[in-house]
Amino acid sequence: ELPSPENTPRSLILSGRFGEAEYLLLHNFHPDEKSFHDMEMIARSLADQGEYDRALGWCDRILAQDPLRPAAYHLRAVIQQERGDLQSAIQSLRQTLYADPDYIPGHLMLGMILGTQGRPTESRRHYETVLRILSSVSDDTALDETDGIPAGHIRQMVSVLLEGGRA
Repeated sequence: ELPSPENTPRSLILSGRFGEAEYLLLHNFHPDEKSFHDMEMIARSLADQGEYDRALGWCDRILAQDPLRPAAYHLRAVIQQERGDLQSAIQSLRQTLYADPDYIPGHLMLGMILGTQGRPTESRRHYETVLRILSSVSDDTALDETDGIPAGHIRQMVSVLLEGGRA
């Protein structure tokens, strides 16, 4: 059954109708920011449901259309980490940072993974990069790529990680 025209991929995803949203995105895809955002949303939603293979498939679809989209690499890394595949997660995070060297979530996650692997020098470098990126951003600025978490909160969190010897 085809989704009705008034249903958008976003509304279908929010109502848990993933199959219909997937159908719309696959059959009416236009490579624009809204479509990419909808695809990322469905990939995140599927990952949240434990549908890792389907979620990774959506990440791959996004990257096939836009190979320099850091959020898709980052989401792929989150799924790979969830599956316990840290080496693949590290590789995806490196691709995230190749696509956007200032992508804060990529530096944060890579810093955390490297820290847990006993690689404090590399971990610290990523945390310090976050502080450098945020150095010209006011504390109350909500950052899009961190789901609106204010810059000051991220700066404080990273400082605690650096001071606490976790990096």
